[in-house]
Amino acid sequence: MTRDELIRENLGLVHSCAKKFVNRGIEYDDLYSSGCVGLIKAIDNFDESLGYKLSTYAVPVILGEIKRLFRDGGMIKVSRSLKELSLKASKIAENYKKEHLNALKAKDKQERMCVVCKKKPAKKPGGICDDANCKKCTKCKKKDSPTPGGLCDECKKQEAPPADEGGGDMPEDMPPA
Repeated sequence: MTRDELIRENLGLVHSCAKKFVNRGIEYDDLYSSGCVGLIKAIDNFDESLGYKLSTYAVPVILGEIKRLFRDGGMIKVSRSLKELSLKASKIAENYKKEHLNALKAKDKQERMCVVCKKKPAKKPGGICDDANCKKCTKCKKKDSPTPGGLCDECKKQEAPPADEGGGDMPEDMPPA
């Protein structure tokens, strides 16, 4: 019997093997064509001298080709080393995201702490917390400060240098602008 006749006579094996994988995400035509490749490989590599029937040898080879279709994810062949490299890159990217996300969370937490006491969370980044002591003047501790960690109006006046009435650093012989 010729090779082509063996293939034609055993296409039923391919159909029965392909039916086992229907409705699993790959079209029946693709399953069938992959099974046909398996049948051809089985016929080409079959050794009658071992005393087995062709179908005994062909079914596992056909099933193997169909399973390879699922494993490889389609008709385009991607080498195992490339798949392993892709998996390794995905793991590295995931670890990088985790590390940097934790660092960003820690930085955000620091930025959201009160600028005065640095212990309690502030309402907004660079702000102060609800603690009444953090709202007080940093010098006299009696009155509320208009700015976080700042001085009240009275303490600002006391800290301000006296206004120079002579015009500042300008030489006396220069006319004002």
